[in-house]
Amino acid sequence: MKKYILLLGFLLPALNLFAVDGVLLIHKNFNLEDHWYKTVYENAPNIATTGKVYQDEFFFINVVFGNYKADKNGHMNVVYDIKVTNPENEIYFQQKDIPAIETDGLNPKGVYIARGNIKINLEKDKPLGKYKVEAVLKDKIEGSEKKLEGDFQLAEFEGEEPVKNDDELGEWMMNYYKKPEPGKVLANYLYYGKSALSESDSSFVPMFAFVLNVFNNNMFLVPIALEEYKKVDLKAKLYLLWLFRYSDYDFKDFFAGLKGDEKTAYEKIKDVEYVKNPYKSIEDGGQLDALWGEFFATGSYKPVKRLVEVLEYGKYNDRVDNYKNITSPTKKDKEELLKGAIFGAAVKSLLSNCSRHDLVFDYCYFAYENEKDLDAGARSWLASLLKNVLKQKDKEK
Repeated sequence: MKKYILLLGFLLPALNLFAVDGVLLIHKNFNLEDHWYKTVYENAPNIATTGKVYQDEFFFINVVFGNYKADKNGHMNVVYDIKVTNPENEIYFQQKDIPAIETDGLNPKGVYIARGNIKINLEKDKPLGKYKVEAVLKDKIEGSEKKLEGDFQLAEFEGEEPVKNDDELGEWMMNYYKKPEPGKVLANYLYYGKSALSESDSSFVPMFAFVLNVFNNNMFLVPIALEEYKKVDLKAKLYLLWLFRYSDYDFKDFFAGLKGDEKTAYEKIKDVEYVKNPYKSIEDGGQLDALWGEFFATGSYKPVKRLVEVLEYGKYNDRVDNYKNITSPTKKDKEELLKGAIFGAAVKSLLSNCSRHDLVFDYCYFAYENEKDLDAGARSWLASLLKNVLKQKDKEK
C-alpha cells in the first residue's frame, strides 16, 4: 500500500499554529532533499510514502516540521526522538534528542526536513509484520512537544508482476521517480528484453541506465536477480549479464563460474562500454539518454544539472545547417557538427520533459537561479527554454 502527501500544499495549513508540529515520512526516495529544496514553492513536491517494505530493502524515515519558535536573539533549537518497534513489541531502533534544527536566521514559519536522515534495512532474520514508528518533536525554545506516529509492513519478497504492454512500461519508467517501486524493476527489465522495444538500439541506453541506477540503490535485488538468472533463457540471461557487469556489487565469483554459451556471452560484453561517462565530456547522444535514465530512476537533481550544462554547446547550433556547405570538412568541423547535434538533442529533451514533469522544470529553474558557475551561453539558452515552457503552459490553461 502506498500513501501520498502533497507536502507543502497540504502541510502548511494543517500544522498547529501555536506549537511545533510536523509529519512523519516513511518512504523509498533516495533524493528527498532534492525534491524538497530544489523545487518551486507553487509546485509543492509530491512525496510518496510507503506502507510496505521487503526484507533487506533500504527505506527512509524523515521528520518534516514547522511552527517552531525563536528566542529574542533569533536562535532556534528543535530536537526529536525516534523509535521503531517490531511486531513483537520490541524496540528495533531508538535514538533521542536528534538535532532537527539549531541555527539562527531561518524563517520560523518555514517547513523543513529535520536533520538526521534515518536509512534502514531490515534483514531476513527480523520478524515479518507490522512495525510502528514513533517520533517526538521537541521545541527547546518554547518547551512544546508533538508526537508523530506511523507504521509499515515488513514482507518477504515473492515476486512482482511485469507490465502488460510497452505503453505501460514507458509510463512506469517515466513516473518511477514519483513513486519508487524497486521490487518491480527486474520483472519489467526482463519484459523489455522480450518486447519489440528491445529491437531498437536507441532504447537500450536509457532503459539500461534506468535499471542500473535502481539496481545499485537497491542491493536487496541482487540475490533475487541471481535466482531469476537460473530460470530464464539465454537472451534474458544476456540482459542480466549486462546488469551484473555494470553493477556496483561484486559479481566476480558469479562470472568465474560461467560456462558454455553464457561464458561466451559474458566475454563479448565484459570490456564493452555501454555508454561513456556523461559526467565527463559529452560526445554522443547516448550520454544524454543515460542522464535521463538516471533522472527517471532517482529523481535526482544531478543529471538534470548536467543536461543544463550541455546547453553551452549552443555556440555550435548553426553547425548542423552550415556543415553541408563545407566542401572539405576538417576534424574540427566534424567535432563542432557533433556538438551542434548534441545541443539540439539536449534542447529537445529538456523542452519535452520540462513540459511533462514539474520536477524537471523546477530543477532547471533552480539551476538558472543558483548555479553561478553555469556557462553564460548555457544560462541564456536555459532562460529562453524556460520562457517557452511557461508560454506553452499558459496556452494549455
